[in-house]
Amino acid sequence: MVESYYNVKNGCSKWPDCFTCPLEDCGISQNALRGTNELRQQRNNRLKEMFKQGHSTTEAAKLVGVTSRTARRIRALTKTT
Repeated sequence: MVESYYNVKNGCSKWPDCFTCPLEDCGISQNALRGTNELRQQRNNRLKEMFKQGHSTTEAAKLVGVTSRTARRIRALTKTT
């Protein structure tokens, strides 16, 4: 399995080109993306907590390091759930 990073254009840390890769099991598929999804969920939870504390969308976006559009999207999801 691929354990570090990958770049769609340049393959992964194990092989430089996805199209010529000899590895049977692609680490980019499930396991490599799992960490990304967990980080995204942590980020979204942090934004939700900031909204509950009364932070504005713009302020929360700046503090977390995301665009205001991303923060607005998370705020809208928070209101519907």
